[in-house]
Amino acid sequence: MATYGFDDLEVKIDASEGGALTSVKAYVFEISGLEIEAVTEESHTIGDSWAEALYTGLCKANEVTMKGFYDDTATTGPDAMLNAVGETRSFQFTWGGSKTSDFESIITKYKRIPARGELTKFECSIQPTGEVTEN
Repeated sequence: MATYGFDDLEVKIDASEGGALTSVKAYVFEISGLEIEAVTEESHTIGDSWAEALYTGLCKANEVTMKGFYDDTATTGPDAMLNAVGETRSFQFTWGGSKTSDFESIITKYKRIPARGELTKFECSIQPTGEVTEN
């Protein structure tokens, strides 16, 4: 059984729509993870003593938040790649060996976080827009 740690995770994005995937692994030190869920609807009726649910036939991926050290290097730093709120980007997570999750995502939030006595950090939230392809 293969096991993997945080250092085995690879995170790649395209710096512009349709661009080549580029690693941001060197900048990210925290990531919320990729959560995929089945969308359900409550289905219990009057008089039921337990809540019931039915699967709607839809799945979705929840918002992903990444944090890391701010870098404004012109084309490869996280500021250049992630400071594009409202734009769509391709993402690829590689979970250790060869297992990947690929998806399109809208950048929903981006902020710079300065703090006295610390390095400036960034935080970015992305919302997957459709199917997550797992290979």
